[in-house]
Amino acid sequence: MLFLRNPDELKQETEDVLHSMGLSLSGAIILFCQQVINQQKIPFTILTPRHDVALQDDK
Repeated sequence: MLFLRNPDELKQETEDVLHSMGLSLSGAIILFCQQVINQQKIPFTILTPRHDVALQDDK
């Protein structure tokens, strides 16, 4: 079991996007966790709000 605290607006917007992709929030979190295990890293590049400086290298 996993409990997360996040702003209601963030959760709702996330669920709306995931729903349009045919996924639930729970399903997306499971996919994320599985990819962390498979890749042994965060499975995507994290960008600053300016989107021009990566916080994680894609090595």
